[in-house]
Amino acid sequence: MLGPRGWIYGTALLIAIGIFYVLFAHEPAKIFRETLHLPSSSRPEFTTVDTSAAVLEDGLEPVLGPLRPYKEGFTIVSPTYHRTEGLTEYLDNYATGDVPSLHKIIIIWNNEEDAPGWLNKTLTKYQVPIVLERRARNSKNYRFQRTPAIETAGVLALDDDMVIKPRDVEYAFQSWQMYRYPRKRMVGYIRRRVSPQGDYRMSPSPDGYSMVLTKSAFIHVDWMDLWWADTPIMRDFRDYVDSRKLPERYPDLTTGCEDIAMSYLYGHHAQTPPLWIAGAEFHDIGHSKLDGISTQEGHNDARQACVHHFREVFGKDSLINTQIHASVIAEEDENAGRVD
Repeated sequence: MLGPRGWIYGTALLIAIGIFYVLFAHEPAKIFRETLHLPSSSRPEFTTVDTSAAVLEDGLEPVLGPLRPYKEGFTIVSPTYHRTEGLTEYLDNYATGDVPSLHKIIIIWNNEEDAPGWLNKTLTKYQVPIVLERRARNSKNYRFQRTPAIETAGVLALDDDMVIKPRDVEYAFQSWQMYRYPRKRMVGYIRRRVSPQGDYRMSPSPDGYSMVLTKSAFIHVDWMDLWWADTPIMRDFRDYVDSRKLPERYPDLTTGCEDIAMSYLYGHHAQTPPLWIAGAEFHDIGHSKLDGISTQEGHNDARQACVHHFREVFGKDSLINTQIHASVIAEEDENAGRVD
């Protein structure tokens, strides 16, 4: 039998274990930090965690429904509208088999006219299956519309002018997949911050970030079902994105704010911060050519208006600020990092 001193030591040990569980094991997001060392000349190797089977409860069942089995890997979903000249570079980067976990690419064709014949012929030459889906009209909402072609749990929401190094695409997917509850976390390459006062900030801040933009971010496909739910609040989401309620002094502005809306949707229901992938190499074609949405006059004012709207819908504390990030470090690669 244990003496008095033994009971004291045993009790202290149990209390210490309990404190560790409460602080760390219960919420992995608070301590998650991943650094991957990748030789620039080799393909990354990962330990795959099976998150496709419905084996874990993540607390989102009342909102998203029960976890369901999906095919392995992830699907890229990219809308395009009157910008076919960059699709060849886009497809050459993603569809040649250099991203091991990429299951399929879906291009959402939002143009009024049919896709050109050369594009339809080009799609068949790649190793990765490519599906061209036509939409009845141009709407930012369609990038979050689930269709039967999406067979994976992981979806990379990607603009058609974002060219990310295949190694860094695979790394971000594995970072998303290895998280304990992947439905709760967005993982992306471009971070933004909303201050406690509701100010939208584009520049990096030592105070961290609270959203990653869906021009290049991994989400779980079940959030696409929620986006199109026939409820008053989700109808308001879609109507607001379509109506583009922008500042009146910028009548020619064409920007939307579906990415801000998705961040607020995640933040409100999941109460989990996003994860930013630092050190990834990518080329933002629209930004470099100064013809992207973010280059328009009044873009920041429009983004601020979106933040104010969704703060009113969900509350000022919906977004979760964090300083945690995952870093891609390529050995023997002096050019690792962002490429614009």
